Amino acid sequence: MASQTLNRDEISNLSFILDKPYQVSYAERPKPTLSSPHDVIVAVNYTGICGSDVHYWSHGAIGHFVVKDPMVLGHDDAPRARGPRRHRAGLRVPVVVMGAGPVGLLCAAVARAYGASKVVSVDIVPSKLDFARRFASTHTFLSRGGAPEDNARAIRELAGIPRGADAVIDASGAEPSIQTGLHAVRVGGTYVQGGMGKPDVNFPIMAMCLKEVTARGSFRYGPGDYELAVELVASGKVDVKQLVSEVVPFDRAEEAFKKVKEGEVIKILIAGPNEKMDEV
Repeated sequence: MASQTLNRDEISNLSFILDKPYQVSYAERPKPTLSSPHDVIVAVNYTGICGSDVHYWSHGAIGHFVVKDPMVLGHDDAPRARGPRRHRAGLRVPVVVMGAGPVGLLCAAVARAYGASKVVSVDIVPSKLDFARRFASTHTFLSRGGAPEDNARAIRELAGIPRGADAVIDASGAEPSIQTGLHAVRVGGTYVQGGMGKPDVNFPIMAMCLKEVTARGSFRYGPGDYELAVELVASGKVDVKQLVSEVVPFDRAEEAFKKVKEGEVIKILIAGPNEKMDEV
């Protein structure tokens, strides 16, 4: 993945554009210009695919963000870990992470880096849980449907936390996952909603109230998150290279989207139009 020194006049600004759901095109876009001595131009050598990108590609919207005009896809140019910072996971407490996609895996890794005593990853895909165990999680739980209360009880028994987890992070956005997570958190614990699924879901409000759970939403990133991410990666506490399943050339960008949607990869990178790949 060696990057090259590029001459601005010689490089392409070919872009991958969403015209409407499941319809994409490639087109050259104007190159940015410097208007101030404080400006810089950043060349993106590789980009990942965020879950929101897949929503835009397949549905043309995510939440109240609706694509009304052709839009250049791709913004996931650096990994980010957002959930654990929302609840300060650590101090030898157990943490449950619902979902073992890229965000869930990073949440698990950051929780471990903060000192969580146990990190339980929950998912419906066995291969993702196998990876989670190798990557950061101390325990994994394969959800096979059923009542959320029963799944939560099984998670607590598996991890040896009969009172529940001090913190639960939902990184899936799936309604059953949200319900299970709120039943898995302990009395007085913290629940963080990081995954985005349907705009409205049914959730166990009685369990949340009776247990006096602190519930927080998490959207993208906040102050200090980039500094924290750089420190965790630079120190080796979180090895993001393990997350990269495959790298594809720019002209196979839509293929990458299909693989992400089908759950075939952990994290796939799309090489920029100016990136030379020795092997495809």
